[in-house]
Amino acid sequence: LALINPLTHHQCYTLEEGYNQTCINEITSTSIEESLSKCAKYQVDDCRNDTLALAQSLILEITNCGILGTIEGPNGIQVCADPSAADSETIEAERKATEQTDSAIAAIKEECASICDELASIRDLQTNLDAKREARTRSSMYTMRNEANSLSGTDRTAKKAEFETELTRIKNDEFPAAKVSLEK
Repeated sequence: LALINPLTHHQCYTLEEGYNQTCINEITSTSIEESLSKCAKYQVDDCRNDTLALAQSLILEITNCGILGTIEGPNGIQVCADPSAADSETIEAERKATEQTDSAIAAIKEECASICDELASIRDLQTNLDAKREARTRSSMYTMRNEANSLSGTDRTAKKAEFETELTRIKNDEFPAAKVSLEK
């Protein structure tokens, strides 16, 4: 027979009230917001799985063993007083975490609906611009190298020096191309 031990429970639990769902929601909501704030608003879907796992682990940290909490098991290790409650708490934690995470993501998407699509388009344009610039640079470097190899004597040395200067500039990314900032 397990005895309820309030010391094995979280701050969101009291003997009188049981689990305080408002308390649990506040803790998980804060963590979900912090986790999603690390992502650009137009990329919150990419952060969903990590955020969901975090929320679920927080809920389980609070409710893992159910209302009976833990007892001392073999070798002095704390185990759930009611293992079946732990299983149902895991299922419930997954449901609640999914609900809260998806709700937070929906709110962020709604907040930035007007600009998120534009930011994603700008990001795609920047990616295409970078790819075209890289291809043009490679072509230009190939041409310069071939020109240098076709020359002889001082002309070759001068062309090779020009090639090395251009290569250094490229490595240092001194292109005059406009960069678009895609901050949150």
